[in-house]
Amino acid sequence: MIPHWVGRRAFLGSLAAAGWVSLTARTARAEDVFTVGMVLPADAEKATELSRGAALGLDDANALATLFGKRLRLETEADRAGAQAGRALARAGALALVGGAGPGGGESLLQAAAEGIPVFNVGAPDDRCATRAALGERST
Repeated sequence: MIPHWVGRRAFLGSLAAAGWVSLTARTARAEDVFTVGMVLPADAEKATELSRGAALGLDDANALATLFGKRLRLETEADRAGAQAGRALARAGALALVGGAGPGGGESLLQAAAEGIPVFNVGAPDDRCATRAALGERST
């Protein structure tokens, strides 16, 4: 069996071609963007804390998601108008809701959960609303 030897010119030519291909512009692939809704409490101090934490988490999540051609977007809504923030975020296209801080925050999550949207209670010390949402019950 005779081994197949690659000549110096062929080797350098293929190396130059590989370098050229890696340096040429490639077409960008479109990213899939997913919206996560965040219900902010009416209290400005708590809303700021929640927003800062969400921004840090969003940066970390997007660092990983971009490897797969995905991106997360955060949509916020203040919970002032009679606990309707959850429904407003659901209508805006949010795939999931985060919230629960402040008075009435759990009620807003409960209303969104009743419509079939996953909710994450990150701030309410009382999980009664989140438990009822998981069971599909209405608030009393």
